[in-house]
Amino acid sequence: MKKTFLLAGILAVSVLGMAETSAKAAGQGAAGKEAVITVKKVENDPEAVALNFINAYYFNLLEGIDDSNWFEAQPLTDNFKKIYRNQEKAIKMSEQILDGKKISKANQEFVRKYSVDYIPIFGATVFYLDEYSVFGMESYDQKTGIVTLKDEKTGIELPVKVVKVKGKWLIEGAGTVNIPN
Repeated sequence: MKKTFLLAGILAVSVLGMAETSAKAAGQGAAGKEAVITVKKVENDPEAVALNFINAYYFNLLEGIDDSNWFEAQPLTDNFKKIYRNQEKAIKMSEQILDGKKISKANQEFVRKYSVDYIPIFGATVFYLDEYSVFGMESYDQKTGIVTLKDEKTGIELPVKVVKVKGKWLIEGAGTVNIPN
């Protein structure tokens, strides 16, 4: 419990905003948990959009919170959401293959195209993050739209691509999702 409060406090401070509960995340999901942390929305600051999303995403992942409602409410492009979902689907298909189940050639090709190690965004890097990891700003390249975040505990860097759509900053890529190697 202390871990949850400490991480939530660090998260709120790291993005210079107070935590607020998202109206969409207030309901209870099938597992009895929903995302209960959404940080102050800053639509005019690409760095804050990247920080808010990644830190809240990692917090939800760490706590085992079902993030489907929270995920849909985030400033993400439709392309990002599509690739993220395809990576999740490819991971499930990969697990079937590892279990010895046969899948179609089309599904095998889908797995080759979208499969990532372990989870979308962080991939296998998630194993190297600390349970108290919090990402901070490392750099922002206005030309490419890449915000580089750095975990303050481990030094692991994570690229996040942001684009401005109709006056709002949206995430177009993050980690393994829609970021070229």
